[in-house]
Amino acid sequence: MSVMACLFAIIVIALTIAQSSHAWALRRGFIKRFTTYDRRLWSDADWLGARSVLLERELWPGTRGSTDKVAVVTEGSSPMTLIRVYNWEGSESRLASGGMGSLARYGPQVPEAPAPLMSIADANLKSAVSASVREFADLVAHELGVPMTFASGQARQSPDEVD
Repeated sequence: MSVMACLFAIIVIALTIAQSSHAWALRRGFIKRFTTYDRRLWSDADWLGARSVLLERELWPGTRGSTDKVAVVTEGSSPMTLIRVYNWEGSESRLASGGMGSLARYGPQVPEAPAPLMSIADANLKSAVSASVREFADLVAHELGVPMTFASGQARQSPDEVD
């Protein structure tokens, strides 16, 4: 039994270190993903040109809630997701904690989205997301000096299928 507990602890600690060692560096018109161990942070290598900040909402099946995502659209690659926030209808909103399933309920709580089931792909989406998502998206767009774009869609499943 103690071997299983030790193995579980090692796996959890390794995942926690890996998740918290990544960050994003922003400068006017450019973004770069790096780890805390990267010594080339301010070199010109690996910087991607930012075209826009994407605020996206995906509605879960069965009107259970939604996922709000802030991403940066770059030149020549798919959007780079910076944060995800899960919104349960009539309940709390939580910062995504790194996966699907029961981990979704254990992320840090953020201010609840006022309209978690509103599905619109224009500037009105900013009023439907939580204040923390709105402020984060505005901050990233301001720091990068790029416009904000909006998208909406349907998710294949909710992050808490265990409920």
